[in-house]
Amino acid sequence: MMRHRFWVLPVLGMGLFGWALLAGSEVIPVQYLWNQNQLTDQQRAILWAIRFPRALSGVLSGAALGVAGLLMQTYFRNPLAGPFELGVQSGASLGVAVVLLTGTGIISTFSHILAGSLGAGLALFLMLLASRRTGGTASLLILGVLFGYVIGAVVNLLVFFSPADQIRLFSIWGMGSFGGVSPADLLWFGPIVGVGLLVAWLMAKPLNALMLGVTYAQSLGVGVGSVQTSLLILTSVLAGVTTVFCGPIAFLGIAVPHIARLYFQTADHRLLIPGAALWGSMLALFASNLTLLPGNGQIMPLNALMALLGLPVILWILFKRTTLTS
Repeated sequence: MMRHRFWVLPVLGMGLFGWALLAGSEVIPVQYLWNQNQLTDQQRAILWAIRFPRALSGVLSGAALGVAGLLMQTYFRNPLAGPFELGVQSGASLGVAVVLLTGTGIISTFSHILAGSLGAGLALFLMLLASRRTGGTASLLILGVLFGYVIGAVVNLLVFFSPADQIRLFSIWGMGSFGGVSPADLLWFGPIVGVGLLVAWLMAKPLNALMLGVTYAQSLGVGVGSVQTSLLILTSVLAGVTTVFCGPIAFLGIAVPHIARLYFQTADHRLLIPGAALWGSMLALFASNLTLLPGNGQIMPLNALMALLGLPVILWILFKRTTLTS
């Protein structure tokens, strides 16, 4: 039964991916997707230079943030932990802002990826220190919000002293979008996320042990310190690289792990990690497709739709669940 549940997701994902290739003001008949000789040059350029990178960026972003959120919730043993809510993506935004507003204004280089990952890592490290002083869910969330405000203040100072063209570029990036990733960017984005997801899946057994407590994990021979360090690095890279290319995407990181747990009815990370990747990809594609529904060439803000999709899940967590359950 569980296997059947899992294989439903790729089928739904392929349907959403096909919808993403068709969504937009330029009408491309569905049959042209497998008979591309009938495409005009303009339609072919739209399909492969704009829509395919946008759809693939949604898949990569959703998978990365969904798994990053799952890793954070496991690490902190906190159902409300997520890259956006605990300030990790804010840290990545600060790293991007430092380079973007003071550098060349290009976000597809290794320096921008490194800056975003380092910023995310610093934020996660600070939240880790805070969680050891206060283990309460509410306190940790308040600290995450405060940390986000502090980073926002620093970013605003950088914006104030930056040229107008770089401010405009940064403002557009900050709204969150899958449409700004070029085919060349995917040569960085795809492999980094792919390797990150593979490493996360290989850590499934130690993560299952950590769910039962540090002492139990140590009794099984798990190197808790090395696993925790690996989680810190892995979450920073997944959240950081996604923020670099697509901006700070809200709600996916916190909502997707709970959807995966509810769908599979398990706490086994061997299933939850690929499940979170698939659910994250589907929700990201669904939201991205909805931003194009008007069909008039304009795109609605992605994070506004993410809020509408993620808010019911967060309310459910607050009112129905207070701890991670197996």
